[in-house]
Amino acid sequence: MKIAFLTDSTATLDENLLNHPHVYYVSLQLNFSSGETFTEVPDRLKIEEVYHAIQKADRIPKTSQPQPQAFHEVYQSLINKGYDLVYFIPLSYALSGTNQTGQSVAKEYEDQIKTVTLSNGRVGLPLRFLVKETIKMVEEGLSTEEILPRFKWLNDHTTMWASIGDINHLVQGGRASRAKGIIASLLKIVPIIEFGKDGSIDLVAKVRTQRRALKWLADRFIEEAKKYSHRVSGALVHVDSREGAEEMARLIHEQLPDISLEIDWLTPVVGNHGGIGTLGLAVLPSLENYPQA
Repeated sequence: MKIAFLTDSTATLDENLLNHPHVYYVSLQLNFSSGETFTEVPDRLKIEEVYHAIQKADRIPKTSQPQPQAFHEVYQSLINKGYDLVYFIPLSYALSGTNQTGQSVAKEYEDQIKTVTLSNGRVGLPLRFLVKETIKMVEEGLSTEEILPRFKWLNDHTTMWASIGDINHLVQGGRASRAKGIIASLLKIVPIIEFGKDGSIDLVAKVRTQRRALKWLADRFIEEAKKYSHRVSGALVHVDSREGAEEMARLIHEQLPDISLEIDWLTPVVGNHGGIGTLGLAVLPSLENYPQA
């Protein structure tokens, strides 16, 4: 059986996945008030360039999910290449309609190729992690019936937090009221959010400085990581603030010196909602921790 893996641009694919012969992705977009549209690409230099454009823009750009045509093009390509099965691993269904659009298009081709949608609540490096773990499970010979509960366990145990860089982005994006945004800006409050298993967002803390936000995030990460007896890694993402991500990594390594931490950009479609300076991190427990029957 020939198997493909389909995700989206918010997974911030690395070189290994971009060069993987069976990995495909569709792109989300940013729409500027000037009429310019940016289609997400994995090029890190382009990501930095787009964030600078966001800072200069009169209005915060709006985001949009991939067009159905993008999915049609992928599916037609997969069928032409002789694939039998697609594992579709999109970003959080609470954050985007990408999941629903992909499934809708997949139904149009179900007599030619089977699609298994692995719905989750993740985005960014945690989403990339889920893609990589799915590939590993397939390579190890696990069936769909075996993959589904393991994937759910990985999603449910991937804990994610983020500190918001610019509260005005949350206000204009409709995720915070204007009054709360003004108060937070005046008091220089840094909101900290947590992503639920379904990708829903909850405000879990408000601190006065970025340094306190870094310590809060690092402490929560360390506390969560220590719950596991087997291998755990970490994902740190940033919106044009690599220095902040590196400082967060240093704080974590003071307590967990051997843990593997990966740092990368948060893609513009996602980072646009938090603004420049946004920092996120996630605990990524390996399947070695998966409870055996």
